[in-house]
Amino acid sequence: MLDPRLESSKAFTKAPIEFDEAVKALFEEHFTDEAKKGSFDAQTYIYPNEIIIRIGYLESNSIAQVNFIVSADFDSETQDIIEISDFILLGLKDVFSNFFINPKREELPYVWSPVRESNDSLFYKYDATNYALENEASKLLGDDSLEADQELIVGDLESTDDINEILDSLSKRKPSF
Repeated sequence: MLDPRLESSKAFTKAPIEFDEAVKALFEEHFTDEAKKGSFDAQTYIYPNEIIIRIGYLESNSIAQVNFIVSADFDSETQDIIEISDFILLGLKDVFSNFFINPKREELPYVWSPVRESNDSLFYKYDATNYALENEASKLLGDDSLEADQELIVGDLESTDDINEILDSLSKRKPSF
């Protein structure tokens, strides 16, 4: 599970696997040279007041993964999940573009920071966790707490119908920048 930016973000729902796979494909298509040298992965968490998307890049023959996690405020009553997710993905594209040009990890923020100085609604941070390796280690150790993260957690959204509507709209679309 990813650490949310907002203190109020406790319960979450993971986006459909179809959405995360489509996001991964989007980054592979956009960053073709990097995709030839490694692999991308994606995770999306939907909180009642926040959406977080993590894109990870693992270079072949490396154990250290580059993860950028972007967060945006979200109100399911007044905002469209598609517009917010596209906004986040555009921010992630910018962050990865800058990283691939200047891959100095020591200059990356480990705490939530604005993606652009003039934009206070989109935040990101860097993380070097190899999530696939972490999941495999947990399975070998018999720790199923990460498996629990895969379950639907209702939280503060008004109803299961609200969550299902959000998940349905994400699973039926191809993400874009």
